[in-house]
Amino acid sequence: LFPIVWMCLISIKDTSESITGFNSILVTHPTLGNFKRLFEMIPVGQNTFNSVFTTIMGTVTSLFFCALAGFAFAKYKFPGKTVLFYFVIATMLVPPEVGSVPLFIIMKKVGLINSLWSLVIPRIATAVGIFYMNQYITDVPDELVEAARIDGCTDFGIFMKIILPVIKPAMASWGAITLIARWNDFFWPSV
Repeated sequence: LFPIVWMCLISIKDTSESITGFNSILVTHPTLGNFKRLFEMIPVGQNTFNSVFTTIMGTVTSLFFCALAGFAFAKYKFPGKTVLFYFVIATMLVPPEVGSVPLFIIMKKVGLINSLWSLVIPRIATAVGIFYMNQYITDVPDELVEAARIDGCTDFGIFMKIILPVIKPAMASWGAITLIARWNDFFWPSV
């Protein structure tokens, strides 16, 4: 707790007071001028909105599309499914920094530079998320899907009404992981 207390104490100190050594704990002339200067120099409200918007939208879209792709890989048979799944898994070996320049060029051609959507769209579905959801959905009994199909449910209806309620624990854990990763992201927003 000491670093947090120390940070709070030096935030209300006058700029002429020392913030090093044992004198940093003593506040002789408390002031809120530092906060006033902060809000004058930096658009804190807009920056907070940007962070919250991209974090929430990125998490929600990642949850939806990773679960949808995981459902397709887990419960459907289609030509090239295994090769495509292994390709998705192989993309986990490529560091995100490698694709940053091509991704920047794509975002520029699409007209999304300096847009909040350029922080959401590139990671709508990640290989790790697809793999994680696929592994969880594979354990969902096929009989549930077949019963819903016999009852006349569409494929998307099966996903929304059968799969999503069953995989709530996976959605919660992947949502927490994605939320933290999106909030702490520094590299791509700085590009």
